[in-house]
Amino acid sequence: MMQRLLRGRGKWPVIGLMILFALASVFGILSVKINFDLSAYLPDDSKTQDSMTVIREEFGLNAAIQVMVEDVTLVDAQTIKAVIQDVEQVASVVWLDDLIDVSKPLSTYDATLVAEYYHDQAALYTVTFSTDDFASETEEGITAIRNALSDHQEVAMRGEAIANLHTRDLIFDEILQVILVIVPICLIILILASNSWVEPLPVLLSLGLAIVFNMGTNAMLSSVSFITFSMAAVLQLAISLDYSLFVVHRYYEEREQGYGVVESVARAVKHSLGSITASAFTTVMGFLSLLLMRYSIGADIGIVMAKGVVFSYLSTLIILPILLVLFAPLLEKTRHKNLLPTFEKSVKVLHHGRHFALILVLGLAVGGFLLQNQLSYYYGNNAESNNNGDQHAMNEQFGEWNPLVILVPKGEVSTEVDLLETLTQHEAITSVQGLYSVLPPETPLSLVPTPVLDQFHSDHYSRIMVKTNLIDENQAMYDFAVELETILADHYDEYYLVGTITSVNDIKETVQADSLWVMLASIGAIGLILILLFRSILIPILLVGVIQTAIWVNFAIPFLQGSSLAFIGYLVVSALQLGATIDYAVLLANRYREFRKSEPPVVAMRLAFHTSSRSILVSAFILTAAGLILGLLSSVGAVKEIGNLLGRGAALSGFLVLFFLAPLLVLFDRFIIKQPKSLSSEGGETL
Repeated sequence: MMQRLLRGRGKWPVIGLMILFALASVFGILSVKINFDLSAYLPDDSKTQDSMTVIREEFGLNAAIQVMVEDVTLVDAQTIKAVIQDVEQVASVVWLDDLIDVSKPLSTYDATLVAEYYHDQAALYTVTFSTDDFASETEEGITAIRNALSDHQEVAMRGEAIANLHTRDLIFDEILQVILVIVPICLIILILASNSWVEPLPVLLSLGLAIVFNMGTNAMLSSVSFITFSMAAVLQLAISLDYSLFVVHRYYEEREQGYGVVESVARAVKHSLGSITASAFTTVMGFLSLLLMRYSIGADIGIVMAKGVVFSYLSTLIILPILLVLFAPLLEKTRHKNLLPTFEKSVKVLHHGRHFALILVLGLAVGGFLLQNQLSYYYGNNAESNNNGDQHAMNEQFGEWNPLVILVPKGEVSTEVDLLETLTQHEAITSVQGLYSVLPPETPLSLVPTPVLDQFHSDHYSRIMVKTNLIDENQAMYDFAVELETILADHYDEYYLVGTITSVNDIKETVQADSLWVMLASIGAIGLILILLFRSILIPILLVGVIQTAIWVNFAIPFLQGSSLAFIGYLVVSALQLGATIDYAVLLANRYREFRKSEPPVVAMRLAFHTSSRSILVSAFILTAAGLILGLLSSVGAVKEIGNLLGRGAALSGFLVLFFLAPLLVLFDRFIIKQPKSLSSEGGETL
């Protein structure tokens, strides 16, 4: 069937359909909704989601930012407040004149209160929008405020909405930067590993179409997280490149045996199908294991990446063969010697060191497992932002700002007053705003101005706004989240709490429970596929064991460096490295088993090493380069670390497969290969 397609005119309709699908996918990419709210992936029954639902119903989830304007008088400050208030998307602006009469000398008021809003001729406004932190209207409002205050040279902003805006800008800029760097590097690696100067073109064209198809079909999803969006294309290219290499390198083998172009392509696809299918299925299962995470960003990453692997798999089997036939004349005319080392001399060393390889792998596995268990993690975004200058300037003038919103039942005045006093005394809390921190408790509600009352009271709840000086994610932040829950529980049976600190703590509790299930699911699913492929128990144990050792060593290195990791990066890379780099082990084991049908173990190992090492090296080099470049260029903490971990993990997996799995296959040959006695000896042809 493949030969009929390649010989006849049927390939042209296929090419036409692919071009139409690619054009449709480009339009799909433009309509993909990107989600920047990590808390949205918490399970529906989490405390954060529960609290957000109630706050949305009672007060609305309105974005709040702080705006600082320096070198202004009190009169100027009031004028600026009016200018900000006139912005269409702004719901309210709170400044000092809402609390005191600024026409009187400020020295007659509490200095601490004044310093929260006006300090060293700098005015600080808290601006609330009509929409949430992630809405496009909020972004428009922030831009409008900047434009309205363009006459003032010293204007700074901070808040969740500001951070989201900067993250959005960074993501789009960085994706382009990464692509512009990684594509030339991939091209160089492919040229060095190729047999023809134009060989990389059909490979990159087929994979490029698969990437466009994947990104375009993301429009069918309700949204894609910014973490997934920022790394999916690069990882799809790096992870699934080896499928194309399996076919291309096998094509040259068939050509060297005297087959024609079309027949060589068809035979290459046929003989590579097992390795490609096993590689794709194991990678897909590794990604789909992320769907077991209750923190559903795992499902977000898993679905997009699994879909990408499927597109790459289909592209390799349908588009690449057509391209190889079309490019065949150029491939033949531009043939050159392979420029990568073959490592042929290392095969003899590997054979003689096979017992040492087993001991060393076991040592690495035990040591890596124990050390990676000691790692410390963080659970939020930790994005680096080009807004750090604004943040620093505002922290210098008015202290750090990390707001929390608390809802408690309305009407229990004495309990609320006691809570406000308790919160005020906490060392990590810099400001507490509730109705009874602004007004005396005995004030009749009928005398409270409606704008002030609406800010603090809904039909059922009182709202308390708390500011803390805990900015960095660390143990102190986690401890504060627990202490705050305890304080609220001591005063109320029912309360709701929303803020970065509490959502990060919620994420922490959720993903920690996910880790064991993700690891077991990925190992179990991939192991089952390998058992079905090899019809053996021991081969999957060897293959998974070697890659899992590389994973443990990968995560032991940050511990030895004294650094912490994003836990989401740990979960994703654990599944991703196993699913993506098991391909290397599958290819080597498949070729070894193929050659053992006619050769003794030592010769089979040499031939398997010779025919598969180039594909493994190229794939590992490219995945390593893609990961490290992603880590170097990304400003988003989780993406940076996923890139670094995956890059290092690919290098470790490639190294262990080539230099440890190969001798282990010979060492355990009698248990994994059933052959006639004439081929079961470790003798035979010498190395």
